[in-house]
Amino acid sequence: MAKQKGAIRIEGTLDNLSFYSSVFGDIVRRKGGASKEKIRKSPKFKRLRSYQEEFTNCIKVAKLLRYSVYAFSKKAPDHKLVGRVNKLMIALKNLDSEAVEGKRLVTAGLETDEGQLLLQGFEFNSNVTLDTLLKVEPVIEKGKIVFKDLITKKHIKAPKPASGVKITVIISKIDPKNNKHYESNASIKLKLDMKKQTIVLHPKAIKEAGFTFYFLQIVFLYEGMEVTKEMQKSNCLTLLTMAG
Repeated sequence: MAKQKGAIRIEGTLDNLSFYSSVFGDIVRRKGGASKEKIRKSPKFKRLRSYQEEFTNCIKVAKLLRYSVYAFSKKAPDHKLVGRVNKLMIALKNLDSEAVEGKRLVTAGLETDEGQLLLQGFEFNSNVTLDTLLKVEPVIEKGKIVFKDLITKKHIKAPKPASGVKITVIISKIDPKNNKHYESNASIKLKLDMKKQTIVLHPKAIKEAGFTFYFLQIVFLYEGMEVTKEMQKSNCLTLLTMAG
């Protein structure tokens, strides 16, 4: 992959070169390689087809997970999110020790202890991490999350213009077999002050079958101000853990 430089920007195809724009800048790629038909049928590409099947499975599960919390990730934007979640799913797929290469599944990796550890603390917004933003440890108790003796001004690192904070706990469930996802959440808005309080957030349980994940979102509030994309980069959406 090469990047375009210079004052003249090109988009489209020129001879065997393709020019296009991306979040990483203006890109140019050379056309060529085996045809789709050859890759689909030729015995020489049998192994490649197997890896493509695995990758397709990774993309499918990654999409379900992203879409299950899409309404919340919009408030903590990260243009690298798709690639980072795909990479996470590939790592989970690689933990499938029962299947042969080409048949490994993300779901098998999710069922391992190593896979569940891999998920913990995954940041949907790579611009900020929960451990730098929140100075108290949230405790998960029977489907609810508790913040004991929380002092917002002391325990939450807020941008200077912020006047308050919205804390949301999200239960996300994905069902890769049926290609479905579900979500339940509970939230509270708090002022940034020195008041000590214990906060309990208890989203409604999801009865449908699937893999369950707990997310925590922190969104900063700006009274009387228009919230910009730059301001939203201070928000976080963190995958706390997967329910066993």
